[in-house]
Amino acid sequence: VYRYDRWGLASLTADHSLVQDLVNQGLLTDEEALSSPQRNVINRCIGIECPPPEIYVSNIPIWKNEIFLLCSDGLWDALSAEEIESILESDVPLNEKANRLTDMALENGGDDNISVCLCVVCLEEETV
Repeated sequence: VYRYDRWGLASLTADHSLVQDLVNQGLLTDEEALSSPQRNVINRCIGIECPPPEIYVSNIPIWKNEIFLLCSDGLWDALSAEEIESILESDVPLNEKANRLTDMALENGGDDNISVCLCVVCLEEETV
């Protein structure tokens, strides 16, 4: 999950993977993680053979017109943060932004599941 606002794109979640654990421990850089042969090893899941998921709750203010991006690593691996930001800041409808993100990821050779969900904050007031 990513948050796009007037300050740019920020990650709100982290992968539950072996490679992310290695990055968090300082044993791999973000760049090394992208090409690690272990990048598909996950350490949490949802399903029959998995323990119940941990639920994370965050109490942060949200602002009118902020965009939340929920996506799979297929999108994130194919596009840079700058490319994602340029599409999110474009003056087109939200569904067109989602289509452009998916199309650009495919054009960049995205070969994994590319899932995109965009949510925009629609409020009467400036913040909640």
